[in-house]
Amino acid sequence: MKAGASQRDDGLDRRVTLHRDGVYEVQAFWSEPGAGPDLDAWLDHSAPFERQYGGHPLITFEPLKALYGAYLPTRVRLLAWSTVDAFDRLQQDARYRGLASRLDEATNASTITLLRMHPEIHANPDEVEVTLDDRLCYELCMFWDRPDAAAASWEAFIAAATPSIAAHGGHPLLVFQPLREVRGDFFPTRFCIAAWDSVEHFESFITAPEQSEISRLRWRAVSRMDATATRLR
Repeated sequence: MKAGASQRDDGLDRRVTLHRDGVYEVQAFWSEPGAGPDLDAWLDHSAPFERQYGGHPLITFEPLKALYGAYLPTRVRLLAWSTVDAFDRLQQDARYRGLASRLDEATNASTITLLRMHPEIHANPDEVEVTLDDRLCYELCMFWDRPDAAAASWEAFIAAATPSIAAHGGHPLLVFQPLREVRGDFFPTRFCIAAWDSVEHFESFITAPEQSEISRLRWRAVSRMDATATRLR
């Protein structure tokens, strides 16, 4: 099944449809200031190959600030694929592989990871439609579970965090489960996207008095967390 995206004429929001049985790719790029045109050129050359094999760009994020951890790439892209096999055929195309040197020249580092929608969180319905708004801040949040943590530890953390997120203007949108590292080192247990009314709302959640208890519960469940404020590009 294909995922799709649409944009309003005023450019303020776009609707993105994701499918429970779809395959997703998250790309992250780190580049020096002023290297944006080189990265744009690589993306322009890659786009026809992605389309040929059924890849559909959904969202591009421009990271603004790392609020937990140090995850601060220059750009992050989310793409949809109908199957893992379709993605693999792209990777095997010699013409596409020949673009690797251009990517190395345009970036200091990059990661590519295949994802699926988290089967427990997005169990129903088959399709999830998300409306993205250029006026909002978007959080990219990654968790690495403790190997010995019980499921109840994660549930207790989420139960404590959820009302505080809502109170501070946060709106959880999507949770993905990584399937495979393709390039670089990026394989969290969960890759999450949330919307916030603004960066300031996001920061108010992080500095809220209840964070001490939320943090205590979080570190019982996970060994690492990165959270980055972004805007749509």
